[in-house]
Amino acid sequence: MPNLEVEFTGDFPERVIRGSFDLLFKNNKIAYVKADLIH
Repeated sequence: MPNLEVEFTGDFPERVIRGSFDLLFKNNKIAYVKADLIH
């Protein structure tokens, strides 16, 4: 399952929050997404 790591930046106390998305593709389309924040 492909994994994508991202960083969210903004006006929240942490300033930067890291996260990840696990993607499952079926017939060249996204069939499932799991999103998590990394602490």
